[in-house]
Amino acid sequence: MVLPFITCFGVLILSWLNTVVPKKKKLKKFTATSAVKAASRAVLGTPPPVKRAENKKHAKKAKHKPSLEKLLADADRG
Repeated sequence: MVLPFITCFGVLILSWLNTVVPKKKKLKKFTATSAVKAASRAVLGTPPPVKRAENKKHAKKAKHKPSLEKLLADADRG
């Protein structure tokens, strides 16, 4: 049921009370690859996460220079 009413600006607005229609879900395109992967996951389970080796080119560098206290402490240890 549509109930029209006029606002203070004189514009006609339609109130959609109790007439909300859900949108249809868009079906995803079927791909054989995704079907095979889903079937293998059902049988074997999910694969373990990848453990990457550290790349020497992109190794994380220290953000700050070590303080004098730290340098002295490291010198005393070794």
